[in-house]
Amino acid sequence: MGHHILYRAKSNAVFYYPRVIDPLIKRRGRKGKYGQRVSIPDMHFCDVCALGQIVSVASAIVWTKMCPQQVRLVVRRTRVDETKPYKYFMVYTTDMSLTIETVLRYYRLRWEQETAFRDTKQNFGFDNYQVRSHKSISRFVQLSFVATSVMQLMYSLPDTLKNLSIEEVLETLSIHWYNPSKLTRGLMQAYIQCLTLKYLFSSSKVMSNYKQKKQKILMKSA
Repeated sequence: MGHHILYRAKSNAVFYYPRVIDPLIKRRGRKGKYGQRVSIPDMHFCDVCALGQIVSVASAIVWTKMCPQQVRLVVRRTRVDETKPYKYFMVYTTDMSLTIETVLRYYRLRWEQETAFRDTKQNFGFDNYQVRSHKSISRFVQLSFVATSVMQLMYSLPDTLKNLSIEEVLETLSIHWYNPSKLTRGLMQAYIQCLTLKYLFSSSKVMSNYKQKKQKILMKSA
């Protein structure tokens, strides 16, 4: 159908190099496609610039029983210090034209989509609809994503929210046990909700509502 897949492999996933067939040796039966099993620690790792940092990665064209065609395997290894063993992150794709950097970037974008679904469920009621018809459910889901997109846009526009620091948000929310590296959608939603509640229940807002009601009364009496 012209589509490609990109999956993360489990730590115990098995991959095989393509089988090398000697043309001088004739064998009966169907030709096998699985060659030597891939030993992940023994792959040739090199340092490349990906995701804005230097990472140690290896790549190979292999077979796997999880896919009926050849795939490109990309392995990234990390460790805390030299005394600890390596940890391996494996991802494979059927698109052979993708570079190592592109494969890692695409999977990172996929993970951000997963967190976007999670934040939309937790903060904007994505799965808390109380309607029955398909049209109503579709509208509710779309409104949830519209609300998430508007909130994300508020933090990206050139206004005061764009230059907002994480420390200021945590101090406003009275959060002292959490030190994130960037503003999450949950913190964005909680910060906007906190400012909205402070404004609605502030003394200036109460006095403004009182003056508006008083003016309406005077206009009706006149």
